[in-house]
Amino acid sequence: MSALFALLLAVDPALQLESAARCAESSSVAAYLAELVHDAALGKGHIASLEEFLSAENGHVTVSVRVRDADNKVVLDRTISDLDCKEAPRTVATVLAVWMEVFQQNRAAPAPAQPVTTQVFAPKPIAPPPPAPKAPPPTIKPAPASPAWELAFAGRLGTELAIARASDPGLATALAGGVGKGPWQGWLSLEFGADHAAALQPQGASVKWNRNTIGLSLARVFGDDGRNPWLLRLAAGGRLALTDASGVGVTKSNTDTAVVPGLGANAALLWRTRSGIRPLLQIGANLWPGNETVRISGVSAGDLPRSDLSITLGIEFALTMGSTL
Repeated sequence: MSALFALLLAVDPALQLESAARCAESSSVAAYLAELVHDAALGKGHIASLEEFLSAENGHVTVSVRVRDADNKVVLDRTISDLDCKEAPRTVATVLAVWMEVFQQNRAAPAPAQPVTTQVFAPKPIAPPPPAPKAPPPTIKPAPASPAWELAFAGRLGTELAIARASDPGLATALAGGVGKGPWQGWLSLEFGADHAAALQPQGASVKWNRNTIGLSLARVFGDDGRNPWLLRLAAGGRLALTDASGVGVTKSNTDTAVVPGLGANAALLWRTRSGIRPLLQIGANLWPGNETVRISGVSAGDLPRSDLSITLGIEFALTMGSTL
């Protein structure tokens, strides 16, 4: 029966279809209409015009269905929105089939004064399940700030003892200043050496001497991790000493001065406080490669010690100058 009605629509269609639509094309709509309507005479003398509008958002189409009678009067005007392209022919055929059945029942009734305009909405497709939650983006840790420049001043007071030859220890004082970034520091020191005396022959004669030293050292600090209150600093560098010597217990004594180069190294243990004040204990040693000989008229000569050891206590004041210099 459906095949016969489709053939009748193809030979002498009761309801003529005019469509330039891509989805709701005439042949597809006519095929579905043949399956739904069993009376080929329904809608005879009427023309159904189909217009199609494509949605840019989701690719669906909106189809306008308008049916005119032999007097070119609009008897059906419907708009079907949000149609999938594959479902458009069947949906349009369903709307036309319903109208044709109603038209058959109401052919004796007077035509309405105004065309009825309705809007048919296609069922919404079932929304897909929500996507799985995405993993949180990786956390990017900021690079650590570069270490700060630090300016420090130190004052020390301690005991100096000559190593190479027996001599009496004496009180030594020192001033120093340093600047550094991170674990490395440069230090400039000024040490005021203790007075020492060494015996000469004949008995009762001696030589009195001291060394005042200026030094330039490179230091490395250990334990400066922000959590340990104790710091260890090792330093080594060059020294330049001004040696003063004079005779004691002789008839005539003159004071002589000499400039002597040397090397020095020290190790300091510091206690870091929040106020920037650092008490310290330092052990240092100096080496004087040159041979210093003191000669006194009428008395045998004597050599000055070529090395000395110092143990000092002091206080250091540290000042941070910036974090990214």
